[in-house]
Amino acid sequence: ANDESGNGNDGVVNGATLTEDRFGNAESAYYFDGNSRINNNNDTLRRLIDGVNSFSVGMWFNREFSENTNGAASFDARVLFAFDGNNEYPYKRVWAAIGQLNDSITQIQFTRANTITGAPEVTYNTHFFIEPNTWNHLVITFDGNSATIYLNDVEQTSIYGGNPVMPTSILGPDNDVIGFTMGDNNQNNLTNFDGSLDDIGIWNRALTPEEVQELYTLDACTFTVYDTLTVYETVYDTVYTYETIYDTVTTYVTVTDTLLIDITFTGFEGQPSWLNTVTVFPNPASDHITVDYGNFALMAGYNTIITDAAGATVYSSAVNSQQVEIDINAWGATGVYYMSVYDASGELVAVRHIVLE
Repeated sequence: ANDESGNGNDGVVNGATLTEDRFGNAESAYYFDGNSRINNNNDTLRRLIDGVNSFSVGMWFNREFSENTNGAASFDARVLFAFDGNNEYPYKRVWAAIGQLNDSITQIQFTRANTITGAPEVTYNTHFFIEPNTWNHLVITFDGNSATIYLNDVEQTSIYGGNPVMPTSILGPDNDVIGFTMGDNNQNNLTNFDGSLDDIGIWNRALTPEEVQELYTLDACTFTVYDTLTVYETVYDTVYTYETIYDTVTTYVTVTDTLLIDITFTGFEGQPSWLNTVTVFPNPASDHITVDYGNFALMAGYNTIITDAAGATVYSSAVNSQQVEIDINAWGATGVYYMSVYDASGELVAVRHIVLE
């Protein structure tokens, strides 16, 4: 639960356990069993709701919805995140809860309220359908006056107003949380989140729709190649003469003529200054390829090495210019080659296939 932004807002895990993320990577997300949470005692997060600043919260969630056997409507509220005000603004609270209304409808409620009067200052409700036990991306932005809710990069139709599920207890200076209960009142229970959370981000401004889309597609890049196979078949006829037939069978796999390599740099604040895209084209290639390193100044000390299928190096160079053209006529046989990018410490950060035809 460490803060990867470099701002030092590390979380404290209380009962949450590591689990698979949406890509199947082990110990890369946190699972909450309904009695667990992640706390933060840094005053920075509480300043987000001081009545002046805008903010955004984003995350991937996988909620363990249960079947509503009686078919009756009930808001089974589970807290995704909550912030209490700091010492300067002790009577403000912001939270978002996700609930199951019935077998087919899910609700997300975002509320900012005054903890003394219990009166909501901002309340938004949005209803939608999601498959249970699947990963979904949620972003809530607040510009100081109104909120916008995005589910899987789609802005949701929200109902302003309504009666929020208002907790009665004060969280206190050590209890800004993600994924756990804040308390309950006489009518409603805010119960602990059950399911998995990953890639949790908190910003001190309202994200733009373009930035929400970038978060939704982050780490989802792919690369594709195609290959042509030549099959030789010998056929024997009835007079026992031998005839060799050459038949070319082309197998198509999804292809693009430009490889995209996204390289992430730690220690940079904000979006998207810490993301650089390297492009390689054309692919497949016949006599040369061009490598464009984008903002190559960020890649000082990086090296590019290209090897053939047997592991022999056919190209090696440090990254010291934005664009380089590589003559591939001397590489030898056609086929698949491997382009590897290493960072300044010698760690491998990306491998892509280049097809020589």
